[in-house]
Amino acid sequence: MFCHFSTLQQSLEIESRYGIEGPIRNYYVNCFDQVGQMDNENSGYFDGSPVHNYADTLILDLFAAESGSSTPTRGIEKEAVLILGSWMRVYDNLYQTLKICAVGKVYYSHEFESAVSLAAAFWIGRLQVYGDNTSGTMLYNLAERAAVNFNQDNGEAEVNTKFISILEEMRSAGQNCHDQDPEGYHDLYRLLDKMVGVMFTPLIQNLIHYIATDADPKLIELYLLALLPQIRSCNPNYFELFFTHIGYLSSGDYSIEDMVDIIDYLQSMYSCFGITCKDVGFHTTGVGCDDGIVAPNVPLAGYVPNNDVRNVSFMDAIV
Repeated sequence: MFCHFSTLQQSLEIESRYGIEGPIRNYYVNCFDQVGQMDNENSGYFDGSPVHNYADTLILDLFAAESGSSTPTRGIEKEAVLILGSWMRVYDNLYQTLKICAVGKVYYSHEFESAVSLAAAFWIGRLQVYGDNTSGTMLYNLAERAAVNFNQDNGEAEVNTKFISILEEMRSAGQNCHDQDPEGYHDLYRLLDKMVGVMFTPLIQNLIHYIATDADPKLIELYLLALLPQIRSCNPNYFELFFTHIGYLSSGDYSIEDMVDIIDYLQSMYSCFGITCKDVGFHTTGVGCDDGIVAPNVPLAGYVPNNDVRNVSFMDAIV
């Protein structure tokens, strides 16, 4: 399945018009609402447009910036469509399976399978060949190309292998969505939580790659913006630091030390993203981390726990 920009743009606008439902989508809307207010815009607006259209706004901004640039960054608009638009469409469909499962009726099996298939379509796409870095146009291909830079491309990128494996587990868990037995819903919730971490991995890998290879600052800025809402939900203090770094990148007033700081701050939040240093791997330039060193204890509304509790989920709490 290949999504033309106009089709994706229309789907983003339609979803914005009829409401926001997934928690992560809410993170993104709330984050860009705050960004808009930090730029002296009225609440509910980002860059002059309704905040619900944040992805559409950012992508159109890139098109406008690149068309007027004497040194355009090749492919940055397509990359923006993937990590801002397609990524959220995958999540929306996966979250839809959880909502369908909560109903617990057999006659929802078709809707459940449709949601799973749409998630697969937006991640893989019909032009993709197994493990191929050159064919394909969707997130599967993005993950394949990112994996090469982290020595994780042995036939098929580890991220894609995990994505497809978890997707199959979600299909199986969906068969147990019954009113009488909540276990199917519990399993599906845990799998969705795990899947989100897998989906974040190639975005984090590409951000590190672009920093490590001194790529165009606009690419680094794009990935920081794509990850900023999750950073905000993990650590408000780091959100402000990352927002400051985006300002440095926009103005060209940044240093190598600034870029190193970005990687260090990001690695310290891996647990909150649902991933580990091993999941991300070592960049070919040697940039990596140790799970025993990163993952500090992030304050919870002012309370500093002695243990790392960021991966405790709602379902863990009620079991």
